[in-house]
Amino acid sequence: MFGRRKKQQIELIDDPKIYAPLDGEVLDLSVVPDPIFAQKKMGDGFAIKPTGNKIYSPVAGSVIMKEGHAVAFRRLDGLEVLLHFGLDTVGLTPSPVRLKVAVGDVVEPGQEIGKADWLRVEAKGLSIMTMVILTNSSEKLEKLEIDYREAQATELLGEAIAK
Repeated sequence: MFGRRKKQQIELIDDPKIYAPLDGEVLDLSVVPDPIFAQKKMGDGFAIKPTGNKIYSPVAGSVIMKEGHAVAFRRLDGLEVLLHFGLDTVGLTPSPVRLKVAVGDVVEPGQEIGKADWLRVEAKGLSIMTMVILTNSSEKLEKLEIDYREAQATELLGEAIAK
């Protein structure tokens, strides 16, 4: 009766939609002040200049990687989606991002997955620009359609159609 609560199991669904992971301005990758992202060397995607600190899953998928500066998901169709928090934030310890998901977890689009301390990032003189990258886009992506605008977290931004 008073045992540990089991985490509710979420079933992975096939959903090509992409949602805003944060409140903020949705931007083309070309404006990111880092050539790796701006030139799409890690894959196609978009950026967000955050105005909020709560982080939500941009897709339905399973968590395949979790670090302090990034988290990655694999959708049912095989498309891999990396959420990279800020620029050059990998070396910040402790991490300014607190994630409450683990590798192997299945998440729903719009599910809250963590919080960021953007003031700490900015105090170090670093950019808080956050990237949503489809890391295997050269093999798996047929078409990406994103609505570049001011968005609230969890709002539908577009679709990433897999091959």
